[in-house]
Amino acid sequence: MNFIRFSGELFIYYVLLALGGGVLSLFTVAMFEAIGIKAEGFIVRWLLPCGTMGAVLIGSWLVELKQGVIENMAPVLTRIFTPLFTLVLVAFLATMIWTSRGIDIQREVLIGFDLLLASSSSPAVRRSARDPLAPPGPSISSSSPSS
Repeated sequence: MNFIRFSGELFIYYVLLALGGGVLSLFTVAMFEAIGIKAEGFIVRWLLPCGTMGAVLIGSWLVELKQGVIENMAPVLTRIFTPLFTLVLVAFLATMIWTSRGIDIQREVLIGFDLLLASSSSPAVRRSARDPLAPPGPSISSSSPSS
C-alpha cells in the first residue's frame, strides 16, 4: 500500500514540477529570443534531461518529506521555482550585458515580460499562503503549527 501511495504522490508532484519546468522553459526561450539568441538548443540538450531527472529526485524527496501532511502546494512550488526563475533572470541580464544586445520590443515580447512579472510575484503569494504562526524561514519542513 505504501508503494501505491508513494507512486501516486510522486506522479502528482512530478506533473506539477514538469508543468512548472515547462513554464520556465517557455519564459527562457521567449526572453532570450527577445535579444536575438536561440535558447532551444540549450533547453533540449541540457535543461530538459537535467530537469526530468531532477524532478524525479525532488518529487521523491517531497513525498518522503510531506508524508502524512496535507498542505497547500502553492508554497512548496513557490519555494522550488522562485530561485530557478531568479537564475534565469540573472542569466538573461548577464547575457544582455555580455552581448550588448537590446531587447527587440514587440507586442509578444511585452506580453511575455508581463506574464513573467506576474509569475515572479510568487514570494508575495508564498507569504500570504503560509501559516501565520509558523516561524519565518526558507525551509520546506513538515512541521505542524503548535497547538
